[in-house]
Amino acid sequence: MLNKTLIAIAATLALGSAHAAAPEKPECIAPATPGGGFDLTCKLVQGGLQNGKFIEAPMRVTYMPGGIGAVAYNTLIAQRPDEGGTIVAFSGGSRLNLAIGKFGRYTVDDVK
Repeated sequence: MLNKTLIAIAATLALGSAHAAAPEKPECIAPATPGGGFDLTCKLVQGGLQNGKFIEAPMRVTYMPGGIGAVAYNTLIAQRPDEGGTIVAFSGGSRLNLAIGKFGRYTVDDVK
């Protein structure tokens, strides 16, 4: 499952790279404290994007715990809506909570 996710991310960035330059300050937000699954996901994406030469600068990993991703999701939409080069690690539980409206006023239609 994780390999499919990484392939999907890399493919999306590869397709997008034909139309746009790599972000200057790439960032992965782990919506938890260091050392867990979200952290591992960000580190794997970080390594995959660098090894595949999809990004030049090292990807920063930022920790934003709370609500199985709700804090990170809401913060990015409210405070950084037009910031490119940022991804958020999510889980099945994150997606479920988003789908049933537990992330607050924002929906899946509020992100790119």
